[in-house]
Amino acid sequence: MYMKTIEAVWDAYLKKYNLPKTTPFCGECTFGSDKEENAIVTAMVLSGQKQANCAALESYQIDMEPIPEKGNRYVVTDIRGNALCVIEIEKVSVLPFTDITWEMAKKESAAPRMSIWEERQRDFLEYDAEIMGYEFTPDISIVFEEFRVVYIVP
Repeated sequence: MYMKTIEAVWDAYLKKYNLPKTTPFCGECTFGSDKEENAIVTAMVLSGQKQANCAALESYQIDMEPIPEKGNRYVVTDIRGNALCVIEIEKVSVLPFTDITWEMAKKESAAPRMSIWEERQRDFLEYDAEIMGYEFTPDISIVFEEFRVVYIVP
């Protein structure tokens, strides 16, 4: 299989849409923590089924990572670093975990019910809190970013 580099995909995206080289590139992102989860989640991104992502605000702060902003663009890679597509952030909300609605959750996951989404996210956030060194509480601030795929590698 031919591997597409992040740089090659970014350049192809700019060329296809006649965008200037100065178009801000915000980096790469990889969904999932292992090969199996990555394959499932990236397939959801590529199909349009997954249109959002969320993480604890404290995780961003501890990593000293800027909060995504509307218009940010990222190259999505698989677990091996093969570039797959470009996504653009359409909306970013910072809100308590308990304020995430079912409409929002459906954009983030394929969970069939809100209770299942909440359970999965709580498990992830508790795991992340343990690793990152913050405390998970139900009202923890969440960075909820909505995105769309703007370019798929041919």
